[in-house]
Amino acid sequence: MKKKISLRESMEQLKFENELEKIKLQLEHGAEFIDMTENSIPAEIESKFLKHVKQFEESHKKCKRVQIYDLIGRPDFKRPGDVTELNVADELGHIREILIDSHVVIDTICDVDDLILYQFIVEELFFEEVDDIRIEGMFHWFIYEEFHPNHDYDIRNICREFVSSLFDKDPEIYSSNFYLADEIFTLNGVVEQSEIIRKLNEFRESYSDIKLVDYEVDSVKIGEEESVLFFTLSNSLTIEGTDEVVNVRGSGSFELVYEFDIWVIRRLSIPGVLI
Repeated sequence: MKKKISLRESMEQLKFENELEKIKLQLEHGAEFIDMTENSIPAEIESKFLKHVKQFEESHKKCKRVQIYDLIGRPDFKRPGDVTELNVADELGHIREILIDSHVVIDTICDVDDLILYQFIVEELFFEEVDDIRIEGMFHWFIYEEFHPNHDYDIRNICREFVSSLFDKDPEIYSSNFYLADEIFTLNGVVEQSEIIRKLNEFRESYSDIKLVDYEVDSVKIGEEESVLFFTLSNSLTIEGTDEVVNVRGSGSFELVYEFDIWVIRRLSIPGVLI
């Protein structure tokens, strides 16, 4: 007579099987797993995940590289010159449906004109090579801006995030901050990033409370490798050990340089912040 096992015993057995599967995936495919001891996920979900990982690794070993146009079945499509403002929405929607059906997604971070996006898909994306792997729930995901960066958006976003992090006392500004260049230009010469971060943290520690009241971008001048963003901000600073509040408002600027396909701040001038 077959022994019945409790739900708890069943879960423990499944956890044991999951750990064995992880070891096999590590040995056979070099897979790496993050230790989730403190934030464990249900054993059933982890089991399904591991099956997907195994299926992907086994398929990846046997797969070949193909162009996306071949992956989606070489469908008929209108040439960009034959697409107009009147029919571009329909043509773009049609081609994206074909891509989705073959588990290919094209996304954008910023608004991109439909005609430009359609042209990008049929003249560039179609010729990108991917692994010919077809697994339920797995997609080849592409972002337009990874091919055609929106420098204005990136510069504004980097500077805004840096200002927001500077005037938020909760998280520390860490070394190797990805917003900052390795060397920063100052009035006293070129300074290592780590030294600038030390000074910025000293500024934050000298106030018991710091608040960013307002931040507005006035203009952005973009070059091929160097750019400048001008801004106006106001902040409220409470001096450490007192109830005295200092309100600061003024104009500043960030000079950025394009390194390794990313904009980083090389020079900064921020009202109320001395470096």
